[in-house]
Amino acid sequence: MENVFATDVFLESVYNKAVPRETMADCEKDRLNALQNEKRSALYDCLAMNKLYEMFPDSKAFRADMFTLQKEEQFDGYKLLRYQSEVLPALLAPFYVFVPDNPIPDTAMVFCCGHGNGAEEYAIPDEAVEEEFYHKRFPIRAVKAGYTVCMSEFMAFGDMKRDKYKAEFLYGTSCYGDMTYLQECGLTLLGLRVHQTFMSIAFARTLASKVFLGGISGGGTVTMLTAALCEGLAGAAVMGYANMFRTSVLAMHHCICNFLPGLLSIGEEPEILSLAAPMPILFTSGDEDDIFPIHDSIACFEAVRSLYARFNAEADVEMVAFGGKHEVVPEAVIEWLNRCGKS
Repeated sequence: MENVFATDVFLESVYNKAVPRETMADCEKDRLNALQNEKRSALYDCLAMNKLYEMFPDSKAFRADMFTLQKEEQFDGYKLLRYQSEVLPALLAPFYVFVPDNPIPDTAMVFCCGHGNGAEEYAIPDEAVEEEFYHKRFPIRAVKAGYTVCMSEFMAFGDMKRDKYKAEFLYGTSCYGDMTYLQECGLTLLGLRVHQTFMSIAFARTLASKVFLGGISGGGTVTMLTAALCEGLAGAAVMGYANMFRTSVLAMHHCICNFLPGLLSIGEEPEILSLAAPMPILFTSGDEDDIFPIHDSIACFEAVRSLYARFNAEADVEMVAFGGKHEVVPEAVIEWLNRCGKS
């Protein structure tokens, strides 16, 4: 017997009503830049950035004294600088800078971690690694390729997860508790992570004028949102995330930190990703990724490329579809960095 109480049809109708009628894909050419800026402004509001900086006005602008060097270590081919960063008053976070012995001149990258056991995973030498997780130790591979890499531990991950969750979930997060707490106060967890990334980029710009951004999974979410709002980046690599909201985060269970109330009113994922246009952008997706299906990742890429064409920047959108699961492909990303860095 048919379940007359099923909510699927209702949710489908809500989705259809939420997606905006005016998109960058079909607006008039002379309206394109204005609409892009309107959507950026709407995204800023969606992240509750204005509320955040209303609460903490002294934290909006980067200051060098937000970062305090704690320790310096030399490893094979690179140096690791451990900082303590003041994300907001009363909120401190670990901040790591990987400096190659033979750096590529005037170039740096900010890396955004996804879920896992935190940024501390990269603060140990290769020979001490017992298991390589889905990040594939990308910061280490990038620094050994000559890139200075900056990385903040995001709120709710690693050492930034709430104390009561640390013993119970060694590799878990406090995303749910932090998100609901912040949302009740008018803020968003993704807004705080984007703020952290703004500060990481500002720090990286004290080291180099050419700064790239990249992240995997939940870090890909932050990369997408930050790239849409941060001007002057050399490029952004969205790893294991670019897809359609409808077929990924709305189609199955995902951590609450991937969600932003009202985001769909700005547009489906290709529209959000294209707010970064004409910045060079790379997508990487595995054909065995069961939470970001490859077919829809390809559809997302094609839609973004079409939108970038409206900005005469179609060639600046690239995708690497690889044989593998939900993971980083360091070699492909580094090859892209090398090409972008020379352009």
